[in-house]
Amino acid sequence: ATGAPGVRTAATCELDECEAACGTCEAEACKAANPPQTCEDVDTSETATGDWVCKCGAPSENRATGKVAPDCAHDECHDAGPKDACEAAGQYCVDADAHVEGDWACFCKPPGSVSKVGAPADHCDEYNECIVRCSTCAGDTCTAAGQLCRDPDHTAASNWVCECMHPAVGTKAGAAVDPADCELDECSAECVTCADQGSGLNLCEQEGQVCEEGSTAAGSKSDWLCRCPEPLTFVVGTASLALCKFDECLEIHPGETTIRGKVCEAAAQTCRDPSHSAMNDFICGCVEPAHGAHTGAPAVCTLNECKVEANNQTCTDASQECVDPSVTTGDDWSCVCAKPSTAKATKKPVDVCGVDECADTANARVCSGETPVQECVDEDQAADGSWECRCTGLYYGSQVAAPATCALDECEADCATCEKNACGVAGQECEDLLRGLAAPQLGDWVCKCAAPSTDTAVGGAVARCTVDECLAHGATCVDAMQACTDPSAALGDWQCECAAPNSGVETAAPAACTRDECKETTACSAVGQRCHDADTAVDKLSDWVCRCIAPAVEVAPGNQAPATCSMDGECADMTNAEVCTVAGQTCFDPDASNAGDWVCKCVPPAMGASGIGAPGACTLDECDVSCPSCAGGACLNAGQSCHDADPRPASVNDWECRCVAPKTGSAVKEVAACLLDECLMYASTCTAMGQVCLDVATDAEGNWACSCRAPTTGVSVTAGPATCTLDECVEKAGVCSAAGQTCADPDRSTESTGDWTCTCMPPSTTAAVAMPAVCAVDECALYGGTCTAAEQDCVDEDTALDGDWYCHCHAPVTTRAKAAAAVCELDECAVAAAGSAVDDQGGNVCAAAGQTCEDPDRSDRAREDWVCRCAAPSTSSATGAPAVCSVDACMDAMNAKVCADASQQCVDSDFHTAGFSCECVPPAEGTLGENAPGVCALDECAEYDVCQNAGQICHDPNVATPGDWECSCATGEPNAVTMALATCPPPTGSECALESVAKQCTDAGQVCHDPNAAADGDWEC
Repeated sequence: ATGAPGVRTAATCELDECEAACGTCEAEACKAANPPQTCEDVDTSETATGDWVCKCGAPSENRATGKVAPDCAHDECHDAGPKDACEAAGQYCVDADAHVEGDWACFCKPPGSVSKVGAPADHCDEYNECIVRCSTCAGDTCTAAGQLCRDPDHTAASNWVCECMHPAVGTKAGAAVDPADCELDECSAECVTCADQGSGLNLCEQEGQVCEEGSTAAGSKSDWLCRCPEPLTFVVGTASLALCKFDECLEIHPGETTIRGKVCEAAAQTCRDPSHSAMNDFICGCVEPAHGAHTGAPAVCTLNECKVEANNQTCTDASQECVDPSVTTGDDWSCVCAKPSTAKATKKPVDVCGVDECADTANARVCSGETPVQECVDEDQAADGSWECRCTGLYYGSQVAAPATCALDECEADCATCEKNACGVAGQECEDLLRGLAAPQLGDWVCKCAAPSTDTAVGGAVARCTVDECLAHGATCVDAMQACTDPSAALGDWQCECAAPNSGVETAAPAACTRDECKETTACSAVGQRCHDADTAVDKLSDWVCRCIAPAVEVAPGNQAPATCSMDGECADMTNAEVCTVAGQTCFDPDASNAGDWVCKCVPPAMGASGIGAPGACTLDECDVSCPSCAGGACLNAGQSCHDADPRPASVNDWECRCVAPKTGSAVKEVAACLLDECLMYASTCTAMGQVCLDVATDAEGNWACSCRAPTTGVSVTAGPATCTLDECVEKAGVCSAAGQTCADPDRSTESTGDWTCTCMPPSTTAAVAMPAVCAVDECALYGGTCTAAEQDCVDEDTALDGDWYCHCHAPVTTRAKAAAAVCELDECAVAAAGSAVDDQGGNVCAAAGQTCEDPDRSDRAREDWVCRCAAPSTSSATGAPAVCSVDACMDAMNAKVCADASQQCVDSDFHTAGFSCECVPPAEGTLGENAPGVCALDECAEYDVCQNAGQICHDPNVATPGDWECSCATGEPNAVTMALATCPPPTGSECALESVAKQCTDAGQVCHDPNAAADGDWEC
């Protein structure tokens, strides 16, 4: 208990059981309630215990003494507001949670199912007939049939439908779908048993096959088929991929657009597909008499055309030798004259076998001592004195029996002074005016701009190709007494400009000229006055006036002369005033009562500090102010900066526009024509590679190029480093030519130096690096045709010796013959092929696969043509690789007999396995038998109409047994005959009852039949 103590008397004590802690106190039971309640102690006297109460929160008034109130719920729908709001809309009120305030809602009356919290619901006429209950609703109709219900329009009645369960499809309005109408197309649906197996990707279509559904009945599953696309043959795969077989030489593989074997046809070769079930195993074969084969690609065909009898005979008939320089190139064989003549003719005999006059060293020396290097050539060996010296390398020109005068077209050649595509990079044309070999003919090539520009540049590209449009349009300006200007290389920017002192300019048309006479005189500004030209029309002249500058008062106007001005204070003293006016300023006395304070002020647009008793410091920056002579925004509008070189007020019309870096250029009193030398920005790209940068057109961007630095040469490359080469023979050719030899640089990369060679003149082929060679004669150059004709290599091991050359077979064959063709033979099935990517070839490869090896052509040039053949009974083979062995199990007589004994046919669907199947022979139908007869059935009466055509009855007692059908009479006599017509008495009235009629049929071993006894003349045998 708490309370104030009593001094010498009892204390005043109180006990609030809601706040205190005691045996009878509340101990926060009210606060712990859900929702929390409030505690109240009705009597706080110390003796009143156990009387505290828990009270519910408003609006509930429930309470309980000494314990938590049992129910604080408040149904808001009992309140007039919510209840009336819902009922007024024809709806009913629902308080979802009586312990939560503000959650009451109005609900539509059935069948409507919409509600809204705190207000009447909208669209009570919209409801899902699959969910609610009503007279037009679905109820349990769909669910009872194991189907889905769907209401497509909640505003319409009686439009619900039942739908088959996924993945089956089928719908029916207002009733359950008949199970027979629920269809499942396993080729298009997604399900575990479907062709996509739930992955969304059709198994058949992924492999280029066609999917077919066996039955679309919802209960029929896993009956889809994969079929190979036409024209491929196949074994159908039930609920799996089909086994497709195709001939790669004739048919298109699924998913592709062309026949793979067409590559053979394109190479004029044959195509063979050894296995119709393997991929990329087709073989291209050379057409006889050439030989060679290759799997999956055209073969390299080899043919010594001199081995073709007709070709060889052509040469031998003329006592000449047939030589084929390349067995892989066609139509290149020649007839070659016997030594010492070297004349030859392609595909025909030489008309006259003359003498190669260049073999005469005296003639050869006439050409060999020249610079640049020349060679001796005798193309017409039948004619005497027809040999000539011919320029070599970069040079052209020839002369009969004398050194040639060589020329060099620097636009075409690659040399130190040559053009090297400098013109081409700039889109210009190169022309070599003089093609001599000494200055000034070297380096005189020019780059010519494309029409209509006529600009040219010697030894480099034209920096800026210009087209003066005034040549075409100048008359337009001249007719208007104006001048034509073309400010840039751009088209359509020519201008007409008024002649001074008039001003005005217009693009592509005559200008409207004006004349501001104030620009022509300083009479006003010289005395500190302002000039004004009221009418600037060119025909309105001598109308300019000088005006006084305030605070001066104009006494008399100054027509074409200074005005008479009156000034106040100390400025009225002409001595003071003239101090200012002589400086082109005006006098101003700010306080007439104060002596000595008069100043000289700048006359606008000049600006600056006034001078007390003296001229002020005035400037006129024509770039910053506005005046008749000022720049205005001319420079800024063109993206350029403006600069006034002399800012004195008397110095006008001297402003200039300057280009902004990195562009360069300036112009006085007009916009500048800016140039951009991109090498200022990008030169490091070139110099890092030891090259120079060239900007071929500074009025355009993106056309800078790196160019090779002498002595290197190469094609310039736009916006990047060039590929430069170094031909050391440009400098070293004289070393070789002095010895009568030719110079060659085998590696022209700039990093490769010192590798140039001197090579002896034919027939010697000796060469030396960085020095003249010691020349010797390679006899293979003279007699090598003997070896090449036999498809062999010629070797002259010591060119200093005569008669030691020999023909050598190609490796791995080591046979050789001195001064004659060797006898070469290579069995690739016995040895490894030289240069092969694998160690083992031929017989080793085939033997490792359990196959035999055959080499159809054992000449040493016929490589990679060995064949692996499978062991019997397989007949498969492959060229240059193990064969894919396949065996048709039906080729086994025992297997074929199993099926034949059951009148069925034997089928092997997979040549790679040992099994076979017996298949019913059409028209019989049934199931396949694996390694045994299948179960076949054939109602022979449905297949054969022998009995029916004779008016008899056909009966097949056992559809599984062939040949047991029988005919019996229609009258029912027990006289059935197997596989033949029964003998039946003709019916009464039948024409067949007449012996004369019936005998005609029976004499021919046939039966008489009268299809209609009431009709005459319709009997038949």
